Amino acid sequence: MAGIPLSSRHELVLALILVVGAVGCAGGGPKTPTAAELAGTNAKVVVVAPLNVASALPIEIEGSSEIVATTLVAYLEEHGKTVRKLGFRGGRDLWVAATRQVDQSGQRKTFENAASVYAREIAKHVEYDVLIVPTLYIQNAQVRSRFVRWDGTRELVRIEGRRVLSKRRTIFDSMHAGMRAASMMAAVFAADGTVLQTGNRGLQAIEHVQLSDGKGVDRDESFFSIEPNSPPLDDPVKIRAGIAAALSPFLPELAPVEETIEARGGGTE
Repeated sequence: MAGIPLSSRHELVLALILVVGAVGCAGGGPKTPTAAELAGTNAKVVVVAPLNVASALPIEIEGSSEIVATTLVAYLEEHGKTVRKLGFRGGRDLWVAATRQVDQSGQRKTFENAASVYAREIAKHVEYDVLIVPTLYIQNAQVRSRFVRWDGTRELVRIEGRRVLSKRRTIFDSMHAGMRAASMMAAVFAADGTVLQTGNRGLQAIEHVQLSDGKGVDRDESFFSIEPNSPPLDDPVKIRAGIAAALSPFLPELAPVEETIEARGGGTE
């Protein structure tokens, strides 16, 4: 600072200190938790509604609903929550009653309004902190460069069949196609009906590439087809990762078994 008067130096140093302090205050310090994060931390008892209580379960994954429901409960228990599952008949009856109340009240007939009433109706029968309403749905996902991507999820395309692919020069390296995939929406409500959060994430592709045994040449699509998985959902690691992402930030995502996910080519983006 040669050439700057002493008094000016003191003023310059003080100004720099103030600027640095202001930047530190703006970027430092713990982030204030959201209402959903606070509820996730404080909740001890979590009620889980039946899958697709508000809409029909897609027929393609009817046989795979149990693995999703089981994985969801197990993930909540990993977080130390006491989980109470509603049976489908009782849970569905309460949902119908909730939608009837919405109709009679003149409110808009939305999922959120019905689910808020639903949460309060459940609280009349069960003491709990948070309600999760899970819904499974199917959509068309895009395949790009051997990966299928949808709802924030990326999964390596499953390839089955006895045909040997020639080195890396296959159509799958630049494949542009469509494939059916399953996702879950998880709506989270407090016992008083307050909406805490709604999130969705892909779980697993329910189709795969089936190679034929006949002869084919590179860039000729005749030697493969897109076929349904049997069962449609069968990978608990991928399903758990999707559930964890759908429930975040209400519940912080627990560390996955990284080597397993890498080996299977799955994960969230």
